[in-house]
Amino acid sequence: MWPIVDNVLPLRRQANEQPANTYGALAEANITALEALLSEVKRTYAHVMWLEHYVAKLPEQAVFEGGGKFHPDQEAMWARTGERPQPGSIAYLLAEDQAKKLGVSATKRPPSVHIAVQQLLKERQHLVAVSTQAIRVGIALDEVELAKQHGELLVNAMTKFAIASGLDPTDKSVVAAILNALDEVSATST
Repeated sequence: MWPIVDNVLPLRRQANEQPANTYGALAEANITALEALLSEVKRTYAHVMWLEHYVAKLPEQAVFEGGGKFHPDQEAMWARTGERPQPGSIAYLLAEDQAKKLGVSATKRPPSVHIAVQQLLKERQHLVAVSTQAIRVGIALDEVELAKQHGELLVNAMTKFAIASGLDPTDKSVVAAILNALDEVSATST
């Protein structure tokens, strides 16, 4: 019993030393929400690309698992022609009928979509959702930057106007007048 305890402590120490991953970012890393979101987009995109490559290499008959409800002659013909009927199609129903006539039992499990194809579809949906969120955040950040630039341009223009009018832009009454004018502009622009 003591050797188990001796083995558990080093495992716990090792687990505590490894940082935990959360949403594509290290939990202990000092990152912004935007960086974590972009990291998630990159990770999901990489996963989608890997799954697409994996699914592309699947043999056509493996895309629909299970089944076994067709005659070997039918399977051989489909392998030659590359035209396997899709489940639920009329061609599929006709192929089932032909298999019954050839003596294939209908008690076998109906075909289902390969788990990798199912996962690929889920990951693509996740990629769209995360990318949409990243675009929204990017647009919001762009709007903030644009508003800051607009404000800076207004202040610069008002300061230049004050100087051109012979006013001191550091005078408290001039600064107050500029701030009041900016408040009025921002109140009418929103």
